[in-house]
Amino acid sequence: MDVQKMTREQLLEENIRLRRQIEALKQRATPDGRELEEILGESEDKYLALVEKVNEGIIIVQDERFIFVNRKMSALLGVPVENLIGRKVFDYIWPEDRDRIAANYEGRLGGKDIESAYELRIKGAGGTLKWVTLSVTLIQWNGRPASLNLITDITERKAAENNLRLSELKFRAVTESSSTAIFLIQDTKYIYINPAFETMTGYTMNDLAGMSFWDFIHPDQRELVKTRGLNRLKGENPRARYEFKIITNNGKEKWVDFSATAIRLNDIPTIVGSSTDITERTEAEEKLRDNERFLADLIENSGALIYVKSKEGRYLLVNRKWEQITGSMRKDVLGRTDEDLFPGPVGRQFRLNDLAVMESGTTWELEEFLEDVCGRRFFNSIKFPLRDTNGVVSGLCGMTTEITERKAAEEALQETEERFRLIMENVHDTVWLMDMNLHTTWISSSVEKKRGFTLEELQRLPLERHLTVFSFQTALDLIEKNLTPEKLADPREEITISAELEFYRKDGSTFWADTVITLLRDGQGAPAGFLGVSRDTTERRRMEEELRKSGENYRRLFENAGEGIMIVRGETIRLANPAFLKTLGYTEDTLTERPFTSFIHPDDRAMVLDRHRRRMEGESVETGYSFRIMTADGKEKWMEIHSQVIDWEGAPASLSFVMDITARKRMEEELLESQRRLGDIIDFLPDATLVIDREGRVIAWNRAMEAMTGIRQEQMLGKGDRAYSIPFYGDRRPILIDLALRPDPERERQYTSFRRQGDTIFGEAYTVNLPPGNIHLSATASVLRDSRGEIIAAIECVRDNTERKRMEERLARAEKMEALGTLAGGVAHDLNNVLGVLVGYSELLAEKLPLGGQMRRYADNILQSGVKGAAIIQDLLTLARRGVAVSEVVDLNTVIGEYLRTPEFEKLMSDHGQVICRQELAGDLLYIKGSPIHLAKTVMNLVSNAVEAIPGKGIMAIRTENRYLDQPISGYDDVQEGDYVILTVSDSGNGIAAKDIDKIFEPFYSKKVMGRSGTGLGLAVVWGTVKDHNGYIDVKSDEGLGTTFTLYFPVTREELAAPEKTTDVATYAGKGESVLVVDDVKEQRELAASMLGRLGYQVETVSSGEEALSYINRRKADLIVLDMIMDPGIDGLETYRRIREINPRQKAIIVSGFSETERVREAQDLGAGTFVRKPYIMEKIGLAARQELDRE
Repeated sequence: MDVQKMTREQLLEENIRLRRQIEALKQRATPDGRELEEILGESEDKYLALVEKVNEGIIIVQDERFIFVNRKMSALLGVPVENLIGRKVFDYIWPEDRDRIAANYEGRLGGKDIESAYELRIKGAGGTLKWVTLSVTLIQWNGRPASLNLITDITERKAAENNLRLSELKFRAVTESSSTAIFLIQDTKYIYINPAFETMTGYTMNDLAGMSFWDFIHPDQRELVKTRGLNRLKGENPRARYEFKIITNNGKEKWVDFSATAIRLNDIPTIVGSSTDITERTEAEEKLRDNERFLADLIENSGALIYVKSKEGRYLLVNRKWEQITGSMRKDVLGRTDEDLFPGPVGRQFRLNDLAVMESGTTWELEEFLEDVCGRRFFNSIKFPLRDTNGVVSGLCGMTTEITERKAAEEALQETEERFRLIMENVHDTVWLMDMNLHTTWISSSVEKKRGFTLEELQRLPLERHLTVFSFQTALDLIEKNLTPEKLADPREEITISAELEFYRKDGSTFWADTVITLLRDGQGAPAGFLGVSRDTTERRRMEEELRKSGENYRRLFENAGEGIMIVRGETIRLANPAFLKTLGYTEDTLTERPFTSFIHPDDRAMVLDRHRRRMEGESVETGYSFRIMTADGKEKWMEIHSQVIDWEGAPASLSFVMDITARKRMEEELLESQRRLGDIIDFLPDATLVIDREGRVIAWNRAMEAMTGIRQEQMLGKGDRAYSIPFYGDRRPILIDLALRPDPERERQYTSFRRQGDTIFGEAYTVNLPPGNIHLSATASVLRDSRGEIIAAIECVRDNTERKRMEERLARAEKMEALGTLAGGVAHDLNNVLGVLVGYSELLAEKLPLGGQMRRYADNILQSGVKGAAIIQDLLTLARRGVAVSEVVDLNTVIGEYLRTPEFEKLMSDHGQVICRQELAGDLLYIKGSPIHLAKTVMNLVSNAVEAIPGKGIMAIRTENRYLDQPISGYDDVQEGDYVILTVSDSGNGIAAKDIDKIFEPFYSKKVMGRSGTGLGLAVVWGTVKDHNGYIDVKSDEGLGTTFTLYFPVTREELAAPEKTTDVATYAGKGESVLVVDDVKEQRELAASMLGRLGYQVETVSSGEEALSYINRRKADLIVLDMIMDPGIDGLETYRRIREINPRQKAIIVSGFSETERVREAQDLGAGTFVRKPYIMEKIGLAARQELDRE
């Protein structure tokens, strides 16, 4: 048979046959041995050819020593044949297998039924372990028992089996612990599901045994999922990932994110798939879409023009109102600028305004205008900058309302006031206004000529100071007679009083004046004051006196008098002078001997006739009043008459002086109309507005002011003595409108903001009396001047800007905390590098020193100090919000319970023996994701602060609960809706002053020792920790009543992880792999190299990313330990990205003194392994290195 073509079994059989033949030949050997030697030589050659051709190792063992070894066995052991012959076989068997092999051999020799082939381990040159199968045949060799052993190398097979077993274990560990539902499908049936699948669907494998994979898919998507699944099993490649609804075992609908691929498992087409429950996300997305639609509808249907522009001034959004006002469609607007749409100065001004807003970074309110075919239109615009995620201004949003009508009203008011001023300056009569208390509130400038007083001297002067005693009593009698309660209550009743009264001049002299006093009513018809008009009758009186003295003089005066004079006897005109005839348009012949009532207006005829008759009958009737007449040509005129009874030709008659007051009546009506317009404008101003006169009396109190203060207009008008400040501050004190009249620097400094510009001042201040309290107001006040520039009044417009102020303060507080955090983060980074060396080398030093020795105690003290330093750095990193990894599922009750059992808490309560600790921890408290270390420090800070805040006896309460917020709530923080775990720590101490409440979270700010960390950061650590956990803080405190801190932490639905087990050093020891350490700090490089060297790695170090690239270009490294932050030069992420371009399979782990950042996660997405946070600990870096090196 051809040896080259023989199988292994055939070779073994031939080998045994030849060995037996040789033994037989030896027994038949001739004395000279020649024939035998020839035969043996021939057989031996054939034997050697056989054993050397076989692909397995062959050995013959006798007395536990090698007596034959083929070349294959020699190569397997790595030892030359000549070095093996005569050596003990057991020297090359793995120690743990030697007893088993010896027992099998002895048993076989003893005739026992021992398995002829089995596996064992052998030891090659250099101690190399190899797995083999051993087939043993007992033979006779030189007449003595021996064994023929066939050895096959199965080392690679064993490694493959081990890898397969590990892969299966990893697969099961991953799938069984995964929160994602994972499953396998063959022939439309589920053959495997993990626990997460059962949790998500409610189905077990038993439930699914008789179901197809599409049976629990929602009917709306069932056919789609079924078709895609069947096509995937057929080898097609449908869409791998999509979303659909399922119906769980309890009938509940859920949305899932499904992903699948097809493989062949045991040569059967199999779907490997995973699903994630996205029901909450889907519902949240739908809610977000609803909110977006609501916001879009709000913008679109707003009565204001709303628009958004890019930083370059291009329109990105306009609403329907913008289209209506400008007449441009949004499709023609978007992407264009104001200078494109409004060429010329208007568009340029819009752009300049926008640039100013964006450069300032604040909200502006300004007035703008447009020109169209109807003329100039005015608008009030509120513009504010928009910022991107980095806080950089990226554009602008504006809200604009048209104020053209308001501007027109203001201009009309100005014109009316100017016309009124011209009338008042040129009228000869004295016009004046009084309030209901008969105090002068305004008087025309003619009084300066008539009486010698200045306008200021007569302001607020009571009526009795204007008139002589007799005339004042006359006026009071007339007022009392005509202003009856019934007439006052009837808003339609017009009440006018006429009398000749004697007025004082400044020099003490007096003069008589015909005076008409008219009651004024406000918009609701309520009495509001009096309008008086007085005409000097000195000349007329002198003329009357002359007439009495001389008839001739009387006649001349009668004929030449400028006012009408008539004598009526009975009811007939007996005599009328030329002035009267001229006024009526009659001749003396046509008028005399006629009833005097014939020329009186029909509506006034009865009133005039009644007064005439009663006067003639001796009754006391007003001597002066006004009425209307009809002239000969049919015109209507107003006349003022003053009558008295005289003796005329032996009979009683009425002597009347009649004056045409038509022009004065028109002027009075215009004045009243002007006042009504001015009052309407002030009343409808959107800002709360009040006006006071020079004496401080309220003369205007508009509707917005009523709404703000709750004080009706009629309750405030006419009030003085700073009564208008009571609704704001609860007492009488100067406010901004008073400072407009009388500056007070000391009072001005009490405002949170104050600015004066000419007559106008701007101020901001808190007011405690307006509900709900502590309202922040901004106001503008100015004096009002007359035509001569004299101050006559002051006006103030007030606006509630509490919300804007609160947002500004919150922004300032956030910016301050961010700045302090940045400073703390920089300090912590540098300290971490120093501390890392201290902790690492002290750990290495302690390992080399014997336990119990003095030097070992020194090293342990250094290590403990380093750990305390790490705690301080963690406080700084917490403040910087760069050191908290909120990735662990935490039971907050456990954190609290562990702290309450610490010696620190026991000492705290011992030091404050009169304080009672009350615990109310919810038994069903949900879990949160966070950092147990930082949460424990937060609990410690809050509890210690609460206890220390109680001066004697008191209660400190700590409480937890689950709470769902279905809408946001506002407090110290604005808490968004959602599921929260609530931690409340309260005390019955002295409380926190309102002025300090905004500063309590600032580092190093305290009225007492705050916190127990020893860092002085106190509640700043609490603030940073809560914010890193995406939580919120609310603080309630009343001085003398105590303080309550309420912390809101978002709930997680994940379960608690099993506790970590202690790891044996051998599991993460190195195997001589090469490691490159990249770190810009020398001490950190040396420390990492020392630790990794002790673990059995071959370590090289470089100081920058650029040096690392140069190294990898020249040499290989099994693993790179890469620092994330290196300065100057490229950082860890960029270094790893470039290394991957050189070696796409390069393994690396990332290290940093900060917690895991976005750049760390980017590096891991590229392929980097575990993230390790400094300071270096041998176990942490060893486990990370081993895990990455073992990763496939």
